Amino acid sequence: MDYESIAKVGAIMGSGGMIVMNDQTCMVDMARFFMDFIQTNRAASARRAVKGRGGCWTSLKKITQGRGEPGDIDCWKS
Repeated sequence: MDYESIAKVGAIMGSGGMIVMNDQTCMVDMARFFMDFIQTNRAASARRAVKGRGGCWTSLKKITQGRGEPGDIDCWKS
């Protein structure tokens, strides 16, 4: 991947990042990993980003610990 290749498809390369996963990666585990980061990050903007999603973070923890319940996914529907 380089700047020229990305520019050919009309995109730009910024200061973002890329995470590559395979078909064995659990998306629930990945979502919990990033929610853990946001929950524990001390930056004010990160705390604002997670406001209102605390219940979703809790539900992800329950699901990945094998304690999930059908209603745990409701917070993700809004």
